[in-house]
Amino acid sequence: MGRKPVPLESIICVERNMVDRTDVDQGIYLTISQIRKLVLDHYGVSISEETVTGYMDTLCGEVLANPKGVKDREGSTLPPPYEFICVRGPKFNSPMRCAVRFCNRS
Repeated sequence: MGRKPVPLESIICVERNMVDRTDVDQGIYLTISQIRKLVLDHYGVSISEETVTGYMDTLCGEVLANPKGVKDREGSTLPPPYEFICVRGPKFNSPMRCAVRFCNRS
């Protein structure tokens, strides 16, 4: 018996938790373990450390801005444009910490 497949939507669960719970400018980061626990607690989806690390590798450095057809987000429930930042500690085995940096925030 193998492991159940990870739902494709799990990357959205990771992204949502990151947007709601982190902020580079405020120094609020999450480790991969913390992200995994939040996704399990909030969405009931168990994802491996390797999967979360892969998601963060994919998302880091990308600026997620306005969807097509949305001129601005002022007065909208959408978050401002943001990018994912991942940093490693000073030691080789330090856990990776990840957070969202909101762009053009007033």
